[in-house]
Amino acid sequence: RPRARAREPRTRGRLASASASASERTTRGTTIPSQEKPCQTWAIMRSWLDAATRDLEPGTGDPRLEALELHALRRDVDFLEAATTRKTFRAPIVLLHNDALAGNVMVPNSFRASGTASPLDPTPDVTLIDFEYSCYGPRGFDLANHLIEHCGFECDWRRLPSRAFRRDFCAAYLSDEAEDEEKVTNLLLETEAFYPVSHLWWGLWAAMQARTEKAIEFDYAAYAKKRLDEFRRMRRFAFLYQGDDAHVSGTTDDDAADLLGPRLPG
Repeated sequence: RPRARAREPRTRGRLASASASASERTTRGTTIPSQEKPCQTWAIMRSWLDAATRDLEPGTGDPRLEALELHALRRDVDFLEAATTRKTFRAPIVLLHNDALAGNVMVPNSFRASGTASPLDPTPDVTLIDFEYSCYGPRGFDLANHLIEHCGFECDWRRLPSRAFRRDFCAAYLSDEAEDEEKVTNLLLETEAFYPVSHLWWGLWAAMQARTEKAIEFDYAAYAKKRLDEFRRMRRFAFLYQGDDAHVSGTTDDDAADLLGPRLPG
């Protein structure tokens, strides 16, 4: 039940706090001055795209990868990098975990996701492990990554967190500033902006793995298609593609109109 536990309110709050703590430190626990945090997200994505498309000639590889038109995605990487660094939208650069799925979250035995804990451990910690994909990058990207991970490798979009869930997660992340509605709203919008970026990141990763990894029995090409299909769907309405003020006019608390929330696959 690790994925279900991650959705429980108490676990959600602890996990958000753990993410906030990790974002301010390196994996060795050394705080890094903000001016010394180079964003690595886009360079990593380009390296995966290069590996996925290197020597990829029509008719010579997996036809499923050819159908993804990977070469065209280079423009999207360039555009999104520029869009997320403009002055009107600038997420702080922090240490990202980048793979905060349920299997990388450790919860003490004394902790009960239902909202109670052992009297001997009144404030149990939730710990993030496995920093294999960690790098410095935009804060909202890590939060978007985690929220989308609720859908699992099956990419079951019915499990996407609702807007209310996402807002609560952002409030927990901000901790002492959770009562500041403006800051919570801004972090929510920042996180939602990186939904398509997360799909592009993992789509390129899977495409690269499909070209280079032969030993693991996992259908990387199929996973790449699911993530890149969702990226292209989200690209049609993501405010990063619609100008500086689109995220303001597009804000809604109506989950029925929430294109980032739970929905049927396909």
